Amino acid sequence: MSRIRTLQQHAKVELPNVGEEYEAEDGTVSTVLDDTHDPHYEPSEQELREYAEWLGMKLPADQELMWIAREGLRAPLPKEWSEE
Repeated sequence: MSRIRTLQQHAKVELPNVGEEYEAEDGTVSTVLDDTHDPHYEPSEQELREYAEWLGMKLPADQELMWIAREGLRAPLPKEWSEE
C-alpha cells in the first residue's frame, strides 16, 4: 500500500479526485491534476503568472525570472510524491 493511502486511512481524511477543486485553510483554491507527465506541456500565460506569484515573484519587476515558473510547471513530480 502506498504511503499516501496509509496516511489517508490513518488520518481518516478523503483525498480529492483528479479534476476536483478543494479549498485550503488559508482560502487557496487548488485543482487536483492528473499525475501523468507530458514533456511537451506548455503552461498558459495565466498559469505562469499565478504560479510565479505563488512562488513570491513580483510582476512585472521579476519578469526575467519567469523561466523558473515555466520550468516548475513543466517538471515532473518527484517519484515519492506519486501514489504509485
